Amino acid sequence: MLKSVITNSIYEIEIENQKYYFIGFRIIGKENNEGKIDYNSELQLAIDTIRRNKERHLKIAIVTLLDPSPGSAIIFYAKKDNDYESFRNETMLTKNMIESIAPHITLEPVELKTDTVFPIPKLLGSVSYGGYVGQMKYDIKANRVVIGEYDIELGNIIDSTELPVGIRSNDVFRHIGIFGSTGSGKSNTAAIIADELYKKGFDVIILDWHGEYKNLLPKFNLYNNKNYLVLNPINMDDLTTMDITELIGDVLELTEPQKFILYLGLEALNQMKEFSFKSLLQIISANIPDNTYMQRDIKFALIRKIIMIFSGLGEKLFSSESGYTYLDLGEKLRGGNIIDLSFIRNIKLRKLYGLMILKFLLEYVIETKNRDRKIFIIIEEAQNYFSQVNTVINRALQEIRKFNVGLCIISQSPSNVDQEVIKNTSIKIIHSIKSNVDKKVIADSISLEKEVIQILDKLDVGEALLVAPNLRKETLIKVKKVA
Repeated sequence: MLKSVITNSIYEIEIENQKYYFIGFRIIGKENNEGKIDYNSELQLAIDTIRRNKERHLKIAIVTLLDPSPGSAIIFYAKKDNDYESFRNETMLTKNMIESIAPHITLEPVELKTDTVFPIPKLLGSVSYGGYVGQMKYDIKANRVVIGEYDIELGNIIDSTELPVGIRSNDVFRHIGIFGSTGSGKSNTAAIIADELYKKGFDVIILDWHGEYKNLLPKFNLYNNKNYLVLNPINMDDLTTMDITELIGDVLELTEPQKFILYLGLEALNQMKEFSFKSLLQIISANIPDNTYMQRDIKFALIRKIIMIFSGLGEKLFSSESGYTYLDLGEKLRGGNIIDLSFIRNIKLRKLYGLMILKFLLEYVIETKNRDRKIFIIIEEAQNYFSQVNTVINRALQEIRKFNVGLCIISQSPSNVDQEVIKNTSIKIIHSIKSNVDKKVIADSISLEKEVIQILDKLDVGEALLVAPNLRKETLIKVKKVA
C-alpha cells in the first residue's frame, strides 16, 4: 500500500518486501492559437526518446482513466535501492526532457490515490495507446496548487474536474470580496456561500440591490415591497447621531454647513424621542436660525434635498412609531434573510435605506458584543456602501471581526470601493473583469502576476480566480450552480 508522501509529491510503496519511489504527473496540453496540436504525437516522440536510454533506473507508466472524465497521467517509479535525491534528480531530468521534446505538453505533479488498487496485466498487447491529453485552458502557474481543507465547496479547479475546491467557514470572519462584471456569476457564487453558512447555523443577511436572490435562495425569509422593514433611527447616542448625519450627507451630497444643520435637526428629534421626516423638516424650518442670506440659502437647499428623497416611500421607510430600532432589527434577522432593495426606485433613497440597515446591524453587533451568534452579511453593489468618502461604514468594518461577523462585499466596479476595504478581505473571488482600472485594483490588492492579470477578462460565466487562506496560491475554478 502507499505510504505517506515523503516530499514534493513523491510517495513510497512496498510490494513483496521491496520498496519503491513513486511520483505522478497529470498530462496537460497547452493552448495554441496557431491551429490544432497533435499532443499524442509530441508525447510519443518524447517517450520514444527516453526509451532508447537503456541505462536509466527510472521506470515509466502511462495510465488512462475514462471515468469520471477521460484523462491520462504519467508515473515515474524506481526501486528504493538508490537514495531519494537520486530518484528526485532523475525524475526532474526526465520531466524536463519530455517537456522540451513536447513543447505543448506540461507535466503537473498530482497526489496519488491511496484507496485504489489497479490490477496490472503481466503481458501487454503490441499496440501502444497514447491516451488522453487534457487541454490546459489557462496556462498559468496559479492552477498548480495543493488544495487545503475546506467545508464550503465552491466548485472544481479548471482543467481538473476531479478536484473539488472550496473555502473554510471560519475564514469568512476575515471577510470575502466577490468581484466581476455584470452577468459573470457573482450572485450565484454568493448564494452558494450563503446557503452553506445557513446550513451551518449562521444568521445570513443579504442586502439585495437588484432583487436576484429570491429565486436563488427560496427558503430564505424575504423582505420586499410587500413587507419592508421600517427603521427607527431614534434612541441612539451622540456618536450615532453624527454617524447618521454622515450617512445622509454622503447620499445627498451635502456641504459641511448643510450637514451641520441636519445634525442639529436630528439631535432635536433625538431629544424629543420622535422621528419622521415631516417633523425633521418642521424643526429645520422653524428652529434653525436663518438671519443672513447665506444661512437661508443653506437651509432651504437642504430642505429641497430632503423633500426630494424622503417624500412618499421615503417617509414610510423611517418612523419612530412603527420602526425597528437597531436592537430590534438585530434580533429579528435570524436565520436566512433577503432584504430586496430593488422596489425602491429612487437610487439615492435605496442607497440610504441600505446604508441605514447596514449601520443598524453593525451597531447591534458592537452594542451586544454578539457572543452567541455567527452572522454573515452579503452586500451587493458594495461601491454604494464602501466608497472612499464613507468613513462610517469603513470604520465599522474593522471593528466587527472580533464579534463573529463576516461581510461579503460584491461589486462590478472594485475601483469605486475603498481600497482598504478590499485589502481587508482575506477571501477574494474574482470573476471576469473587463476594465483595466478594475484589474489593476485587484492585482495591487493581492500582488497578481502579469500572466494571471491577462486572463481576468477572458474568464467564462461561472469561472473565477480564488484567493483564500486555505490555498497556497490563487487558483482558477469553475463555480458550481447553487442547488
